[in-house]
Amino acid sequence: MFYGDDHSHKRLAREINAVSKWINRYEKINGGNGAIAVRGLSGILVGAPVAHKLNKTLYIIRKSGENTHGRNVEILKGDKTHNCYYIIDDFAASGATVQIIMTQMAGILTPAAIICYTRGTSSLAKVNGVIVFDIHTNIGKLK
Repeated sequence: MFYGDDHSHKRLAREINAVSKWINRYEKINGGNGAIAVRGLSGILVGAPVAHKLNKTLYIIRKSGENTHGRNVEILKGDKTHNCYYIIDDFAASGATVQIIMTQMAGILTPAAIICYTRGTSSLAKVNGVIVFDIHTNIGKLK
C-alpha cells in the first residue's frame, strides 16, 4: 500500500492515474460505462479519486459489523448512467473481498472487471467468472 515513506503520495497519484487510464482504455475497447465498487480503506483510497476523476458513481460496500448509521451499500452518484461496474482493490489473493462486493451488488449492476493496483500481487485470474486485472502486468493485454 502507501504507508511509511516520503513518496507514498506520489505512488498513490500514479496508481490513481493508472487505474483511470485502464478504465478509459477498457471502455474504449469493450464499450460499456462502468461504475466503481470498493470495500475497505484500500479500495476507497484509489477508488474514490478514480470515480471523481472519471465522473462515475461510487458504490462503497461496508464491512459487516461496522457501527454506522448507513446501509451496507453507500452510493455516491456520478453524472453518468452505468451498465456495469469495476471492482477496485489493492490485490486479489483469496477473492473473498471481491465475492462480498459481488454479493452486495447483485441485482444492481453486472461486474465487468476486477482491477488490482498493487504490482504483481494478484494471484487469481478470475473470481466468479469475472476477470482479474493487475493493471501493471495486464494493461497491454486488453482485447
